[in-house]
Amino acid sequence: MGFISLTGIATRNGVLMVSHYIHLMTEEREPWSKDLIIRGSQERVAPVLMTAVTAGLGLIPLVLSKGEPGKEILYPVAVVILGGLITSTLLDFFVTPAIFYRFGKTAAERLAQEHAAKHGHQVPASSPLTTESTKAGTVDAAPVQSSDHVAPPAGASDDGRASAPAANSESPSPTNGPAN
Repeated sequence: MGFISLTGIATRNGVLMVSHYIHLMTEEREPWSKDLIIRGSQERVAPVLMTAVTAGLGLIPLVLSKGEPGKEILYPVAVVILGGLITSTLLDFFVTPAIFYRFGKTAAERLAQEHAAKHGHQVPASSPLTTESTKAGTVDAAPVQSSDHVAPPAGASDDGRASAPAANSESPSPTNGPAN
């Protein structure tokens, strides 16, 4: 049971790390380099640590309860999961980036080219991930943030007033009704 949950957490962290590298290449048009791997790894430190720490904090009472009646099965499971969390987190920070840097270039560049073709980006043949701005020197090199892919938060509704300025809560307005 402990190995199953640990495998799920470790796999999730590794998949999200690799998908973040690919996101940097496709959406933010970062060229394949050591800097891409370093940036992607640094941006994933907080989520990976939050996952490991929250799971680990829940297991600390079980790890500290060695020898108590009724904990004969839970203690070894907690030790395995906690040790595995520590190990998989360290491996996710050091081994996953190194393996992806060594073996992932071909697949990542292919995915970036497919993404560029699908979304109409021009990608020069010499370097599949450089932008037109670095080639021509005329367009701003900052990535364009598009809001058409971002969904509003769950339960959010603008009632057709998305572009209206925020109303003062002390004064009534015709669209918001009297203030409470």
